[in-house]
Amino acid sequence: MADTAEAGSGSKKRSVAIIAAVLIGLLVIGGALWWVFTRAGTTKITAYFDKSVGIYDGSDVRVLGVKVGTVESVEPQGDQVKVELRVDRGIDIPAGASAAQITPSVVADRYIQLTPVFTGGDKMASGAVIPIEKTATPVEVDQLYSSIDELASALGPEGANKNGALSDFVETGAANLEGNGEALGDSITNLSDAART
Repeated sequence: MADTAEAGSGSKKRSVAIIAAVLIGLLVIGGALWWVFTRAGTTKITAYFDKSVGIYDGSDVRVLGVKVGTVESVEPQGDQVKVELRVDRGIDIPAGASAAQITPSVVADRYIQLTPVFTGGDKMASGAVIPIEKTATPVEVDQLYSSIDELASALGPEGANKNGALSDFVETGAANLEGNGEALGDSITNLSDAART
């Protein structure tokens, strides 16, 4: 009777081992299939930017505003940023394409725009690199404010208008144009018409 109990116990152990092996095999096969269906046939591109504010893992990669892939990683490297992109299977990108960071609005996340649209010819191969010379980043709002502040200071009472030169220029221009608004408008219209021919 003891032999039967031991034989039953050994049979259970073998059954558990077989089930575990089958489950592990299914997980490996499932992982391989997932990789094939999500990665195989996609195009991996590395783009270098001078900065990367608002671009994150998972940010969109677009062509003509249509999502064609995602950003896989963003990695600072000295004075540039390495951005790894993955373009979906079946989407062709022209060899020599450029990349730009696009800011759709002040509060929205940025995305990477690849340009131009593929219309034929050589395709960008997986593993291609877009150098920093072929990428663009938008001007930041704080840079814009800083530039406006510098301009206002340069034209203000401590800058170009220190001795009243700018004020004199504006006042003289206003005096010379006084009463001539209609004539000035006609001149601008005529110049515009002449430029179209």
